[in-house]
Amino acid sequence: MSDLQSQIDALADGETLELPPGQLELQAPLLLRRPLRLSGQASTLLLRQGREAVVRVQGAGPFYLKGLRLIYLGDGPARGIWVESGELHVEDCQISGARWVDDRGLGAAVHFSHESRGSATFCEIFNNDVGLLIDHQSQVRLESNRCYDNRLNGIRLQGYSRSRVSQNECRANGEAGIWVLGQAWAELDGNRCHNNGTHGIYLSGQSQTRALGNEVSQNPHHGLSLEEQAWASLDQQVCEDNGLCGIDIGGDGKVLATANYCTQNAWHGIQVRDN
Repeated sequence: MSDLQSQIDALADGETLELPPGQLELQAPLLLRRPLRLSGQASTLLLRQGREAVVRVQGAGPFYLKGLRLIYLGDGPARGIWVESGELHVEDCQISGARWVDDRGLGAAVHFSHESRGSATFCEIFNNDVGLLIDHQSQVRLESNRCYDNRLNGIRLQGYSRSRVSQNECRANGEAGIWVLGQAWAELDGNRCHNNGTHGIYLSGQSQTRALGNEVSQNPHHGLSLEEQAWASLDQQVCEDNGLCGIDIGGDGKVLATANYCTQNAWHGIQVRDN
């Protein structure tokens, strides 16, 4: 295939580019500035060098990525996909290798930042620092993704972002499966968070969360933990076989908890700390 960036730049607005099966090694991050659809069947985009991201989204969009595998193998800091602006929808993609080697940021598989919007659905996200990072004032839907073996979190929602997060699996991540922090607003519906390094779901800062029907199990700390000034409505959670409590409430947080099922946790089903 000839230079992929040149082909993309030559597309008319909204046009589709189909990538053939096989591996294409990029020499620099791929820049998306005009509306397009980029799809493939077992098509791999590989970046061994460069900074910031394998794919950078900088235009208004909308942009659609489907059926791609994105791999970062470089030594420098990079994301898989960095949505700097506009609207991006990612479907049925595999993304791995995103990392940040110092304290300046997080190497996320997909990073929605600033006032971007869009969705990530049916993706496989593994071996990154963070799987899906929703930041600043982004508005995003995350549905039916598998986030596993990431160094920190499977899904991280922060800043003033607003996210609807449903039917995702977050397992074997180094810290919490899902972390909602800052002043983020989130709806968590039907997610499964198990075997993560700390909690299944962690709510902190001044975040606001409505959680319905999530399953948090076999996490070494709490199934679901709320701290600081976080607010949450917890309805029909299943919290089972966690290393400490099924649900842990501390700090100055406010919680409305109804019809939750907490069983076989090492300490308490529901713990409310007195601070």
